[in-house]
Amino acid sequence: MRDVDVTRKTELEAGLTARELYPGTIVVAVLGDCDLAVAGDLESALSAAVGGGATRIVVDLREAAMVDSSALHALLAGRERAAERHAELTVVCDRPSIVRVLELTGIDRLIPIQATLEQATDATRHAAG
Repeated sequence: MRDVDVTRKTELEAGLTARELYPGTIVVAVLGDCDLAVAGDLESALSAAVGGGATRIVVDLREAAMVDSSALHALLAGRERAAERHAELTVVCDRPSIVRVLELTGIDRLIPIQATLEQATDATRHAAG
């Protein structure tokens, strides 16, 4: 497993990390509020994962406190970049309030959402497979 250093913490201990879970599979995990302060880093991390040759990218929102419109934009931009490179983007989230936002905005129809990391990595392996 290789860690990719894209960690940036704000004074509120929000931020994100990216790591290679399996060869070709990158997990980008968000901690705290996924808002304007973090969304740019999220978009950059997703772009770096795709640009680095990842075929499967999982955005882990299980530790995210909330998502705002800038985070939703970053997810959609990441999906677009992944699709251009024939990579799969999946979200893992078990927080009902965040899942509801993803459903209300229709993002769940564009990006698969799973409750666990295991389900997300199985889903991306099956889709790529």
